[in-house]
Amino acid sequence: MALQDLSANRDLLPRIGARFFGGLDDRIRESLLKLPLVLNSVGGFAIAVATIFLVVASVTDYEMLKAFWLGAFTTMLLGSVSLLGVTKFAALRANQRNLRMQRTPDQMLRQLVDASPAMVSYVDRSGRFRLANRSFETWLGISRNELYGRHLREVLGEGPYESIRRHMERALQGESVRFERLIATLDGGCRCVDSILTPHFGEKNKVEGVFEMIVDITDRKRMEDTLRDSEERHRALVENSPVCILEMNLGGHLETLNLAGRTMIGEDDRSHVFGLSFVDFVAPADRQRITDLLNRVRGGEATQAEFGAFIDKERRVFSASFLPLRSPDGRVQKLMGVMQDITDAHMLADELSYQASYDALTGLVNRREFEQRLERVLDTARLEGTENALCYL
Repeated sequence: MALQDLSANRDLLPRIGARFFGGLDDRIRESLLKLPLVLNSVGGFAIAVATIFLVVASVTDYEMLKAFWLGAFTTMLLGSVSLLGVTKFAALRANQRNLRMQRTPDQMLRQLVDASPAMVSYVDRSGRFRLANRSFETWLGISRNELYGRHLREVLGEGPYESIRRHMERALQGESVRFERLIATLDGGCRCVDSILTPHFGEKNKVEGVFEMIVDITDRKRMEDTLRDSEERHRALVENSPVCILEMNLGGHLETLNLAGRTMIGEDDRSHVFGLSFVDFVAPADRQRITDLLNRVRGGEATQAEFGAFIDKERRVFSASFLPLRSPDGRVQKLMGVMQDITDAHMLADELSYQASYDALTGLVNRREFEQRLERVLDTARLEGTENALCYL
C-alpha cells in the first residue's frame, strides 16, 4: 500500500523540488548544487536503513511491532526517495545552468564576430575555409555554407592567392603576420586592407589553422596621402621662400632653417644648422633685447623686431617676426621666426638722409640742415635760459 502511494505521488516530486529550491537562499542553493554526490550517498544510506526496517518487520510476530517497523520503513523510504528526487532535480538544474553558461559566451562571441565590420575567416592547415563572418561573405558574394571546405586558391583566384601564400605559410609555422595589400571588390573597384594572420594552436602546441582579420584602411590611406601631399607642398613653399623661415625649440635652438636662411648665414648643409643657438647670430648689442622678445613669444605673444647680426664679419640688419607654435592642447611647443635682410634698405635710407642734409659737392650741411640745427639750438636755449652766439663766415 505504501509503495502504491509512493508511485501515485511520484509526479509531485519535481514540483516539490522546484518549490524547495526556489525558496532557498542563493548561497544555500549553490552549496547544495555543488554536493550531488553527498546527497546521493545520504539517499542510498536511507534506502538501506529502510530495507533493514522492512526485514525486521517481516520477521516480527507481534502485529504492533510489525506495524511500527512497516511505518518506519515507509517513512524512511519516502524520505530517501524524495531526497534522491531532489538531488536529481538539483543536479539537472545545475547541468542545465552550466550548459547555458557555456553556451552564452560562445553565442555572444559568434554574434560579435558576425557583426564586426572587419572581415574574419578561419582556414585549416590544408588552406580550406572553415569559418567566415558576414562581412567576409559580403566581400566575396558567397554564403558561408558555399564557402565552407573550399580552398583559398579556388575562392580568391590564382593571383590574389599567390600574393598571400608566403604570409600564410609563415602563419602556419606559428608566426603572427601583419601586412597590407590591395583587394578587388564586387563592383570592380579596389580597396586597401590591413590583413592580420593569427595561428591557431591546438593540442601539443601544434598549429591547426589560421585566423585572418581583414580591416579596410582605404579611407585612412587616402587621408595619409592627402596629408603627405599637403606637407610636401608646405615644405616646398617654405624651402623656396625668398625670406628666411626658421623654427626653434623652446630653448632657442634651431630645428629647421630654409634655403634663404641658410644663404643668409652662409651655410649650405641644413644638418649643420640643427641645434645652433639663434641668439648667437645676433649682434652683442642687440642680444639682450632679442632674448627678452623670445621670452615673450614663449609666453604666447607674437613680437617683431629689428636687430643686427655679423655674417662673415660683416654687420647686417634684419627685420624679424616671431610667433609661438602651439600643440593641439594649446601649449606653446615651438617658436617660429620669419626674417628678412633689410641691410640694403637701411643703407639706402641712410644715404637718402645724408643727401637731404649735406651738399653733394662740398660735403657740408646744406641750408635745410643748417636751419634744423639752428632751430634745435634755439629751442634748447629757451628751455635752459642760456644765450648762444652765431658766427657766419
